[in-house]
Amino acid sequence: LTADERRTFERFAVFAGGAELVMAGEVIDPARPIDEVIDDLESLADKNLLAIDDGAGGEPRARMLETIRAYAAERFGTDPARATVRARHASRVLAFCEAIEPALMGDRSDVALARMEEEHDNVRAALDWALEHDPACGLRIGGAIWRFWQQRAHMAEAERRLDALLDAAGADVDRCAIARGCTALGGTRYWQGDYAAAMRAYEDALAHFRACGDQVAMAGALYDLSYPVAITGDAERAAALIDESLQTFEDLGDEAGIALVREGQAVQAVMAGDFERAHTLQRAVVAHQRRRGGLFKLSDNIGMLAMIESRLGHTAEARALLEEVRGVQRRLRDRSGLAGALEIRALVAIEEGDPETAALCAG
Repeated sequence: LTADERRTFERFAVFAGGAELVMAGEVIDPARPIDEVIDDLESLADKNLLAIDDGAGGEPRARMLETIRAYAAERFGTDPARATVRARHASRVLAFCEAIEPALMGDRSDVALARMEEEHDNVRAALDWALEHDPACGLRIGGAIWRFWQQRAHMAEAERRLDALLDAAGADVDRCAIARGCTALGGTRYWQGDYAAAMRAYEDALAHFRACGDQVAMAGALYDLSYPVAITGDAERAAALIDESLQTFEDLGDEAGIALVREGQAVQAVMAGDFERAHTLQRAVVAHQRRRGGLFKLSDNIGMLAMIESRLGHTAEARALLEEVRGVQRRLRDRSGLAGALEIRALVAIEEGDPETAALCAG
């Protein structure tokens, strides 16, 4: 191997699970043109020291066998620039996660989720580094990708990592980063059914967002907090939170935020037993989501509409909506959403007088 190829081989060990070639070039040696580093990687592939295939997003991706990576990692351990390379790796993973965040809830979320699955071991490595060296970096990563953790059933790991990062964050850590981490932690707890703990995390997020002056994020935090507050029985406070969220989004002219709040109002109407109002609100939410795109939110909102239709005795409409939900969830491989769809299907079966199907769906 040439000296450059040897350095590329050793530093590629910083990647857990491989990397897209452009990302690898940016991390391994930013002082060199990326094309030169990619040439090194292709030469290493020719020598059977790594393999290059197309990744989930269609970009070429390099990976090493673990036995070869173990040797490369041993060599990398003696690299004087090792600490700098690891920090650069974490920074590049953060950039990837924040860039892909909108797509995790977008119309091509199936592709984004597949790309995140490929990078998950790199995310884990970056979070391990961040816990010791830069908690804000880790909290921003967690804030960007918690929806991936939710949809791919990594919630226990997510909660553990976010808890540790928040504990490690000192007084000098950026409050917006802390708020992002608190939001992610609240989401993981909420989707695991720990509503009291979710409420505490969302309250912390709201306080930090108010302090750092991010109005859009603050409005979102008010919306998030309204859910566990409503579920734990404080309907008056939940309504006040959702009203403040709506007013803030309206003041900002944020149409997507306004639609989000309408969804929260529909949920609160369901909790109050006002299914006719919930039906009107949720039909408008679903219509907006169909226009806007975004598979996860579409699936989530159609599932809610199916439940409302069932409560109103519209079982045929509910069953048709659930079939649509299941099709989207199969495409997304959304495990958390599939469980919710089965719960709604159980409700429909009860309305239809079919206790056997209800029992099967309820587990």
